[in-house]
Amino acid sequence: MYIYVYNIIHTHTHTHTHTHELTHTHTRIYRYACAAFADGHPLILGTVVADGGLEQLSIAEISAWLCLFLREGRSKDTKAKDTKDKEGRDVRLPTPSPALIETLDYTDDLGRMLEVELDRHLGLLMLDWCAHKDLTRIACWIEPALLGTFVKAVMRVVSYIEVLKEVVLGLGFYEVHNRLDNHHEALLGGLVTNESLYLALAEDKNPIED
Repeated sequence: MYIYVYNIIHTHTHTHTHTHELTHTHTRIYRYACAAFADGHPLILGTVVADGGLEQLSIAEISAWLCLFLREGRSKDTKAKDTKDKEGRDVRLPTPSPALIETLDYTDDLGRMLEVELDRHLGLLMLDWCAHKDLTRIACWIEPALLGTFVKAVMRVVSYIEVLKEVVLGLGFYEVHNRLDNHHEALLGGLVTNESLYLALAEDKNPIED
């Protein structure tokens, strides 16, 4: 299966001059990267990482990319990209950067070849969370009752980054590794004080009648 993934990379990156030795080396690199991830489509995850797909991304963008592989990202119960907050102010989900779009597109290409469908909406929510750390904003795009699921997604991304840091370090992507430092603060800052806020929002949305 790793050889199959390597052949996908070989075809799509237009590198047609590998020697047998170089091919064997690259196969071992992809094998190492893919084997590091226990779940979440490790063949796709490891291939994108090993191919340098995270080199131009910020920690927020890497977090958004990781959301492609979360079960929580499969929920379709979401609202429009443009909406209003509780005060009636316009709010809009972030627009991915060209570098992130390139990595997302490449990941989608691999997913299609492996017959895996990936959804980007949770990643957009993660971009907004990293920028604002405000669950009331997140509630503008998902039902308040689902905010607990979003909090779980944030925690899952934190866990993924713990593994990812070891992988990129082993592959020699030192700048990516350094960029992932302080990921707890980047993702969890504000979450502790707001962790029960989604419950309050859900109660506000569905008040209990006597």
